[in-house]
Amino acid sequence: MHSFNNITSIKKIVFTLLLFFLFINNSYSQALISHTPLGYENIYESRELEIPVNKIEREPRDPIDGENVFINFKSSPIYNKQECFVNTVVNGKIEKTNKAEFQYNYSGESYWRTDIGKFIKNDSVEYRIVLNYGDNEKAFSEKYHFITYGWDWITDVKSVELLENGLLLLCNSTDSKINPFMKIKFHSESIIKVRTFFKETQKEEKDLSNKCDIQTFDNKSVLKNDKLILEINYKPLHLKLINRKDNNEIVSQYIYNDHGSIKFLNNKNGILKTAENYSTTNEEMFFGLGERYNSINQRGNKIDNYVVNIWKDQGLKSYIPIPFYFTNRNYGLFLNTTYYSEFDFDSEKSNRCEVVSNIGRNYEGKFEYYLFADNESAKIISDFTKLTGKIEEIPVWTLGPWISANEWDNQKEIEAQIDSLKAYDIPNTVVVIEAWSDEETFYIFNDAEYKLKKASESYLLKDFKFGGRWPDPVGMINDLHKDNMKIVLWNIPVLKSSTVASEQRDNDEKYAIENNYIVKNSDGTPYRIPPSWFGNSLNLDFTNKDASDWWMEKRRYLVEEMKVDGFKCDGGEFIWGRDLQFYDGRKGDEMRNLFPNLYVDAYYKFVKSIDKDAIVFHRAGTTGVQQHPLAWNGDQSSSFPAFKEAIRSCINSSISGISFIAYDIAGYHDETNLTSELYKRSLAQAAFSPIMQLHSGYSGDAHLERTPWNIAKLLNDKSCIDVYKKFANIRFNLIPYLYTETKYTSETAMPLMRPLLLDYPSDKNVYKYETDYILGRNLLVFPVTEPGKIKEIYFPEGDWFDFWSFKKHKGERLQVIEIADDNLSVYIKDGTITPLNLDKDFNLALNMTNNLSAYNNLTFVIFPSKSIEYEYNDYVEGNTKKIKSILEPGKLRIEMSQFKNDVSIIIHSSPIKEIKITGAKIEASNNWEEFILSKGKYYYDVDKEMLYLKQNNSNEKSIIEITTK
Repeated sequence: MHSFNNITSIKKIVFTLLLFFLFINNSYSQALISHTPLGYENIYESRELEIPVNKIEREPRDPIDGENVFINFKSSPIYNKQECFVNTVVNGKIEKTNKAEFQYNYSGESYWRTDIGKFIKNDSVEYRIVLNYGDNEKAFSEKYHFITYGWDWITDVKSVELLENGLLLLCNSTDSKINPFMKIKFHSESIIKVRTFFKETQKEEKDLSNKCDIQTFDNKSVLKNDKLILEINYKPLHLKLINRKDNNEIVSQYIYNDHGSIKFLNNKNGILKTAENYSTTNEEMFFGLGERYNSINQRGNKIDNYVVNIWKDQGLKSYIPIPFYFTNRNYGLFLNTTYYSEFDFDSEKSNRCEVVSNIGRNYEGKFEYYLFADNESAKIISDFTKLTGKIEEIPVWTLGPWISANEWDNQKEIEAQIDSLKAYDIPNTVVVIEAWSDEETFYIFNDAEYKLKKASESYLLKDFKFGGRWPDPVGMINDLHKDNMKIVLWNIPVLKSSTVASEQRDNDEKYAIENNYIVKNSDGTPYRIPPSWFGNSLNLDFTNKDASDWWMEKRRYLVEEMKVDGFKCDGGEFIWGRDLQFYDGRKGDEMRNLFPNLYVDAYYKFVKSIDKDAIVFHRAGTTGVQQHPLAWNGDQSSSFPAFKEAIRSCINSSISGISFIAYDIAGYHDETNLTSELYKRSLAQAAFSPIMQLHSGYSGDAHLERTPWNIAKLLNDKSCIDVYKKFANIRFNLIPYLYTETKYTSETAMPLMRPLLLDYPSDKNVYKYETDYILGRNLLVFPVTEPGKIKEIYFPEGDWFDFWSFKKHKGERLQVIEIADDNLSVYIKDGTITPLNLDKDFNLALNMTNNLSAYNNLTFVIFPSKSIEYEYNDYVEGNTKKIKSILEPGKLRIEMSQFKNDVSIIIHSSPIKEIKITGAKIEASNNWEEFILSKGKYYYDVDKEMLYLKQNNSNEKSIIEITTK
């Protein structure tokens, strides 16, 4: 028995050893090599994706002639004995083997890197990674391949074809096998369109054009219209734009001795990039490029045109990049592309501006831009905006204060916030609710009970039994509407990946995949978002109308039955990968920037089809996004530097065509630097901005929202409530002006919030004050963007009147003033008419209500000049009115359209001799108190030199004749 047990034990030991060695051998055979040549194709190494900076990519992703190529990869598991090599084959010949350098071990994996050398254009390079481990064991990666790119230049013109109002040039290049085409036309009187392309079939593409004269010579051609002259020299190819009036050069291509200014990055498969180079002068400044936080003048910077979600401290990065700039040399350039592009504004200090763009990696792509020329930069912006899509109008209710907080996730919380508004008598027009949905479908209220429906079907309101956190959302919405407030719900364009059980979400996902409603990888499999916000989720393909309609129909009951007033369309920066497939045939590299536009457009058209006053409020987009006009500038820190960045981003957005943009008052996140002073300064400035909204991110503490009652408690400063109330009232004072100015912006594309340099380009003093701005046509705003009460302000040309006191200030002067933290320095321009909604005692910042169907006291503040006219958009009556002021020595005449409501007028004037309204003499009041109680009288304030006058409603146009002493 004992002997038998020993034999059995030995057998067990032998068997165990065999299993161990089999396991070891099996482990060796499972050695893995991981290398993704293109990675996720993110362009920022950190902060763009939630991935460790452990590279397993090729560098560069698209190798260029003369560049060293590095191969980064990882292997696993980690072996005691291991070494790696990269075998490279060039143009079908065995080239060499490069030993990889071990970098480090991390999380059970070994990281490696090797330089496989430099290659020349059109080299076909194949490489494979080999891992040697253990005792003569080997593992092999798959084979990888690239064709080296190389830069070539357009050199000269080979032939010229006359077109209607333009030319078609066939060009030579430094690659004798490639003859690029250039089509040059006058698009309009002040816009020139330049298109470079590489395939002859594109010659027939139709263009709008404007009449011009064409002269051709042996060595050049000249295109002329009434405003501009464009000289096109043939050898080397060179364009020069000239002002016909004074014959001065506006701008010209950069001069090279042996080639033109346009280059293209190519290999035998196609064109990856094309670049244009223009000359700059030492004094030239560059403006625009969309929502940029760093500066107004971008000279010296390289700027990516790339939609990206960067949380806080964005600097040059942008949720809304726009490939358009203008300069102080009276020209602008719009690059007509949604591909990745880069603008280099003389970063190398060579007086050269370079614009580079991807064009599709084939010969069918095009490099197209528009040159704008005008003596007024505002006209250039207007021309650009009209070219890319009219700025849509916004409803008046969007101009009141907005409140929101990320952590408001139940009806009781929302109702408590509304009760606080009422308790403190603070007017408000919009409530945004972010955490309302089940967080799985994003179209069903949290805790709602319902019977599961087929994914092809949509829910109706009657299908839900509400409870839990949202027991009666319909009643809540109705109550908000009764209180003259609107409700906006948060949304996101993804089919969420989640571990939370949701049969409806799962059914929707399955249905979307089966019906090709989602973005796909190049192999046709569903594309899932890389590690980031909503990682592993699916993107709806908005190029597929059926997909878009299916998606929006699921949200119909919210707008049509529950009467939700709009959606906050967050995200959209989810496209990574050049070869992603979209339903309409476009690929990921073309759709990275465009995707959020299509997403927001689907929501915008949907809500507008149900309610013309509904809105979308979006974060991301690119050229043309002004057609869905309301935006916010993403997530900022709570600090004075971030406050300054927020203002700059709004100004830069506005001068890039996106005028109606907001930021989160006092920052979205980070309580470390949040002070009551920052809160108050931010409130004051936001009241004089396109959209006034407070919002904050949930950071683990449920009591950090930016409501004034919460901030007062958080910072132990009750005056925060008073200051918020003051500027919420001021916001309602301003709505008549803001509404009229937003309509004017929609009609003319004049930026609503713009830097002083736009109105006063010849005044060099204004360029240094980047956060001071003009709001609308009449108001000059000086925010305090640093701690302290002292601010240096510069008044540009003309006379300016204090918004609060009407005190006069002469222009072209610098002043150092003290501004209390409950105030803001704002001035009204001389020679203007400004409509305000005051209280019955003509007070600012008091006694306003949410009611936008009536005025408290509609008042026109007039600072007369020879002749001024203002077209007022009356949101109460729903029409437009004209107010005209004609000033002559000793006389002032005011002509006003018919108003159904009583209106008041405040006029800067010399002492009064006599006033008549439509022929009837008006008596003077003896004092202010008598005037307030009277009808049909006037009051003249001697100290302020201001005339106060009440105008009763009238069935006809009224004429006010004022004779002064």
